[in-house]
Amino acid sequence: MNGNGEGSIRPGGAVVFWATSESDRGKLMAGLAQLGWEKFTPEAKTPYHALLDAAKAVYSGWQYLHRGTEKNSGVEVVEEVKGQERNEYRHVDTLAVDEATGLLLECQRPDAIRAAYDKARTNIPANAVTALLVRAVAHLGGLALRPSGGFYWVKESATAQFRDVAAVAEQASVSGATRVYALRVAHDASSVRAITDALRSEVEQEVSRISADIAEGEIGKRALEGRKASALALREKVKELSGIRGVALADLTGTLETVECAAADAVLSLASEGVAKIAAEATLPPLLSVDVPETESVQCAI
Repeated sequence: MNGNGEGSIRPGGAVVFWATSESDRGKLMAGLAQLGWEKFTPEAKTPYHALLDAAKAVYSGWQYLHRGTEKNSGVEVVEEVKGQERNEYRHVDTLAVDEATGLLLECQRPDAIRAAYDKARTNIPANAVTALLVRAVAHLGGLALRPSGGFYWVKESATAQFRDVAAVAEQASVSGATRVYALRVAHDASSVRAITDALRSEVEQEVSRISADIAEGEIGKRALEGRKASALALREKVKELSGIRGVALADLTGTLETVECAAADAVLSLASEGVAKIAAEATLPPLLSVDVPETESVQCAI
């Protein structure tokens, strides 16, 4: 850290983005397991949602309506016939799966439905792969460069890990259409500004979320522990990225102090309501705080 409160580490890392496609969940799980990332494997579709996808694939015309039934997590297919004065609706098929055995129950087109159902249970959609990659960026301490996502920054020390996860995602694609790109970051004013703005945006969003949750006034032990974990993770990220040359985060201090005070007020409120035990067991640390000189302190109005 230099005398201006700015770090001396060069930004480095990579800007990553991707285009995803339907993927084989089994291949994805196997590849992630080799990396020790098996817990990041997207969930398989439930029997009902897989059956619904199968119904839509086999009965795909605009005239077909697909509606769920209560029994056996089934799907009824109805054909809509448009008339001049009123429409008519004709029952076409009822699809159902025994969730205990996974066996397809009787229907009109069993072979086609079974094939489509097995595919839906085996594969995961493109948006699930996107969610995996976003989680990977977050787990590696990366940042979203836009509020809406799409482009992310991964720090230098984590780029190799991210590339390994990206390779698994590409190899699991059913059509081979998944592509993940990682562009090296140059050290210039623009890259430093992008990283700084992204971190500031993440801090402000998290501060707003935590403050809103605290303001609701119904925070128990589990909620407090969740806020604690979130705050600690973000505080570590702020501390680490403060070491990047040109990144100055001193202006975040006021925002972070506000959350510290809100957290302290929440704990006091819990104690006054007769739940001091919960507050003592899950006391929040100074939320999202950054290092300040010993002569400074945070004053909260009481």
